Amino acid sequence: MTPIVGAVPDKNAFAKDYKELHHGRPHAHYPPAKYLSGLYVSAAHGSRGICSSFLSAEILAAMIVNEPLPVNRQIVEHLSPARFLMRKLKRGQSLD
Repeated sequence: MTPIVGAVPDKNAFAKDYKELHHGRPHAHYPPAKYLSGLYVSAAHGSRGICSSFLSAEILAAMIVNEPLPVNRQIVEHLSPARFLMRKLKRGQSLD
């Protein structure tokens, strides 16, 4: 499993802003994602946490102080806690 690293998404805002995501509309029609202010997570590192936790800490530190990220945007999106909400919304499931 991939670790969960990044800002915690605002579940209610995601449900409202991206409710039409399952229709496959282009990304240009959606507002920027909203996250809970000052709340970040680094979890699910598992038995290989010694390998992933240091880079995860660097990613979080860069996010918190608004510095350039040490990895590309695709990796940050792959690690994002919002990926679970987005997956449900793409499938047309509710976020209950």
